[in-house]
Amino acid sequence: MPVDRCDGPPSQPPTGPGSLDFPTQGAFQVTNNGTINGSYDAFVVELDPWAATGPASLIYSSYLGGTGTDIGYRIAVDQYGDAIVVGQASAGFPTVNAFESSFHGAFVTKIAPPA
Repeated sequence: MPVDRCDGPPSQPPTGPGSLDFPTQGAFQVTNNGTINGSYDAFVVELDPWAATGPASLIYSSYLGGTGTDIGYRIAVDQYGDAIVVGQASAGFPTVNAFESSFHGAFVTKIAPPA
């Protein structure tokens, strides 16, 4: 998924299959919630560019989704280091302190890095 600065032009959206065995660390959602046959969740990852490669570079990684297919189209990082993710949501998409908690098929999520 491309990363955009909040004040920069958007990059092109990604394409590709999801994963049922995505490695999670410091996750707010540790498993793929896609319960409909063949469905996948979006994911969010923060990597430490100064760390060694492999697991040492992983700050956090998490699934993000409801019971169907959820797709992350864009991710941006604000001045505080929070990730803002937008995409396609399925029913049952997780919400906390939501501006709009009823299902409309899309999502905008702000994720603060673990303390």
